[in-house]
Amino acid sequence: MAVSEEEIENMANSLNMEVSDFIPNYCTSGTAKRTLKEQENGACIFLEDKRCTIYEQRPLQCRTFPFWPENVKSDYRWKQLPAICPGIDKGKKYSFQEIELLVKMQREYDRDRRK
Repeated sequence: MAVSEEEIENMANSLNMEVSDFIPNYCTSGTAKRTLKEQENGACIFLEDKRCTIYEQRPLQCRTFPFWPENVKSDYRWKQLPAICPGIDKGKKYSFQEIELLVKMQREYDRDRRK
């Protein structure tokens, strides 16, 4: 998942680390856009016992999941999500307006990251 410099700084601060130490330990290198490393099973490096260890400082991409444009574009895609995320349908219920806002935020973030 792509992360901004501001998100990296926030995550590093939450772990009481310098950004210069955080990046090699938790981010991929060699790409134009930094991404968080993954565990061998493909899960986020910060996922432990099915919980996010940096929940309050998680990146926007995590904050807006599962309401990403590609997930809400069809019933078919939406129905595939519980297979990859056991938390689907187990948390807060979102209004249509809240979902629209989250999708908009993710679209704007994605657009800005492509520039």
